[in-house]
Amino acid sequence: MTIIGTWRRDRSLVKVVKNFISPVFLVPLFLALASSEFVWSANPSTEIRVVYSSFSGSSVPVWIAQERGLFSKQGVKVNLIFATGRRPTQALVAGEVQFISTAAAASIPAAVAGADIVILAGASNVSPLEIFSKPDIKQPEQLRGKRLGITTFGSSTDAAARFALPKWGLRLGADVVLLQLGGVPEVLASLAGGTIDAGILSDPTTIAARKAGFHRLVSLRDLGLNVQHAAIAAQRSYVRGDPDVAERFLRAYSEAILYFHTQREGTLEVMAKYLRGMDRESVAESYDNHLTIIPKVPYPTPEGIQFILDELAKENPRAKQFKPEALIDKSFIERLDLDGFFKKKL
Repeated sequence: MTIIGTWRRDRSLVKVVKNFISPVFLVPLFLALASSEFVWSANPSTEIRVVYSSFSGSSVPVWIAQERGLFSKQGVKVNLIFATGRRPTQALVAGEVQFISTAAAASIPAAVAGADIVILAGASNVSPLEIFSKPDIKQPEQLRGKRLGITTFGSSTDAAARFALPKWGLRLGADVVLLQLGGVPEVLASLAGGTIDAGILSDPTTIAARKAGFHRLVSLRDLGLNVQHAAIAAQRSYVRGDPDVAERFLRAYSEAILYFHTQREGTLEVMAKYLRGMDRESVAESYDNHLTIIPKVPYPTPEGIQFILDELAKENPRAKQFKPEALIDKSFIERLDLDGFFKKKL
């Protein structure tokens, strides 16, 4: 069985939560008449598979590119797949998918271990993660002897837990038990069901948690987590072997970012489709929150990648041999930027 064969397809963000919290939850080219950029025919000829790893804001650009026909516009037919934890990276290494939008903390360790992975764009360059707890847990120190929920080991929530706990004098395992629960909706559902005492959540699940009455312990960004949260990655050999597809994919992705930052109502429609069951007010709040999280020009950040390498080096000395620049290929985004792509109006 392939790695893809084990994956779950699109599902509702709030479907799981609502069980516990019912109230809250190459073809011919032609020159575009209105601009100088090339546009591909409406009949896609290149089929690729793309994975997104969360029902959160960092995935919105790939949703927009799919739902608003931006991939098709570039002559790319995308099979969009959902998977969590290390599975996107594993499938990328296995050659089962061509691009992934996932936690950089999941793909960089694989690159350090020798996998042929390169980061092409920054999906979100700051951490949107927050820790929520039961209402009676008001201070981080009260987590001693408690259970903290994350999505999966090797994920951004796992990295966040390992970053936060030592800052409060808490030892992983000895003081706080870490439980992997699959996805962010499952973390909130487990918090609601009493399986865990606190959980690491991402927006928009944080909105549902707040409305359900759980206590917001801390924002990882406020705690000083300066990290490349999510990124677009591919196999370096694939990008070198077929740079045309990589360029078309990233052009569509970049146009989706432009759409996100300029087309509020259209973006809300796309988000509502993927965040099924979430009320309009919460979707709008999530959109507003991500205006400062999703970069207008999606360069990956060397500083954010260095943070991941530094954390990884605590357990894997090999990470000290890597520089962030060795893990990044910003040439595609750079060309678009120099051409003025990100300044155009939709």
